[in-house]
Amino acid sequence: MDYSEAVSKFEEFFSSKYESELSEAVTQGKDSIMIDYEDLDPFSFELTDLVTEDPEKAFQAAKEAISEQTPTDEEIDIKIVNFPEEERILPKDLRSDDINQLVVLEGLIVDAGDPSHEVVSAIFECTQCGDRYEKEKKPSGLKSPYKCVCGSRQFELVDEKFSDVQEFVLQGGSKKIDGKIEGNVYDTAEEIIDREASVIGIYRFEDGESYIEVKNLQFEVESDPDMDALEELAGAVHETSDIDSFLDSLHREELEDVIADIFERAGWRTDLTSNSNDYGIDIIARKRFPYRRKVLIQAKCNSEKNRVGPDSVRNYNSLKDQEDNVDQVLLITTSSFTQQAQEIGESLDLRLIGRKRLKKMISDLQAYEDEGVIEVTISENGDGDFDTDRIENGISEEQRSRISNVKEIVSDLEQEVNVKGEKYSDISAISEVIDTAEEEGISRDKASEVIEKLKREGELFEPVEGHISRI
Repeated sequence: MDYSEAVSKFEEFFSSKYESELSEAVTQGKDSIMIDYEDLDPFSFELTDLVTEDPEKAFQAAKEAISEQTPTDEEIDIKIVNFPEEERILPKDLRSDDINQLVVLEGLIVDAGDPSHEVVSAIFECTQCGDRYEKEKKPSGLKSPYKCVCGSRQFELVDEKFSDVQEFVLQGGSKKIDGKIEGNVYDTAEEIIDREASVIGIYRFEDGESYIEVKNLQFEVESDPDMDALEELAGAVHETSDIDSFLDSLHREELEDVIADIFERAGWRTDLTSNSNDYGIDIIARKRFPYRRKVLIQAKCNSEKNRVGPDSVRNYNSLKDQEDNVDQVLLITTSSFTQQAQEIGESLDLRLIGRKRLKKMISDLQAYEDEGVIEVTISENGDGDFDTDRIENGISEEQRSRISNVKEIVSDLEQEVNVKGEKYSDISAISEVIDTAEEEGISRDKASEVIEKLKREGELFEPVEGHISRI
């Protein structure tokens, strides 16, 4: 997504979702507004990808979009909150791939300084043509521009921008990392020391030093005792000892709420559509980790004896054409499917979930209320139960283990290779990866399948024929 597209998309997002918040920020003179990740992500995957992969462009685009929509000369930034659990890591998990990307770190603030102020940028003027340049201060110090467009290298410092800053040290696991807050600092160091925190910021590595340029700092708080609508619905299920009676009592919209709740408790984000068409999409479920997944769900509220037949299943096959990048279509009913409908569903790669499986899923929801854990499943395995990992991650535990092993093999075999006179660094021969995988108990076919999958998912690429490298 280029910059102008990002600005336009943010303008559309703010107009539809955060108009009142922007108005309040202008009225009260705020310098930032809070944006919920779960509002932004369903609105546009492209924007959340841009936020994490090119945060500087994303935050600048958001700032420009806000300036176009608000009658103020003051800049208003965004602070994104409520990142999903799978996006959160510990400082020890930071890698070179994370440099200059937005990260969400969990840990304990073990040290901090009192707030101070410092120069964060300066304006330099070319002594020959008068052009001006703003330069941000780096860890190594404030440096003038190298060269003006006119060719001159002589600059004069004409203005400086100061900001309140506060530094702290975050520890997660065995590693510590420095964090730097600019702008909204805390009154004293004691306010933040020895507190568990989520640090949202850009991972920087400059002049041999790594640190987090903090965009938002959130502290762990006690859970809100008030239950939201979905939790109340789960409570209603919990209080119903007879799940059959519960299913029979549901209207279509209530069934959709139950299904959405099950998926959300298993780590998916769901959107309930307003589609009243019997062959339309009822729920869109999305998951980003460890692989991006998008599932369309049709919920059919039938009496137990009113089985779903083959014609209906054929019609549901068109659901996947109503959205882009669909991985799976699920048909969930409170009744069951005829044998012919099941055969057609299998031939069309539609996942059919009847009453028996749905009861199992609701039973697992009750287990969540009782035990604080949930193992919800959507794909049938050989014994008629379900594979928990398929709803949680889109892949089975066996597949996940195989993928992890192959990625580790690729990493271990990376080396500098000379291919047809060209020198390549950090690549692995595919044949060696497959040979090594076979030695570790992974069949050659399965290893090849994993390599192709990782290439499609963008985790591996093939810079030269027969060789792969991690991205």
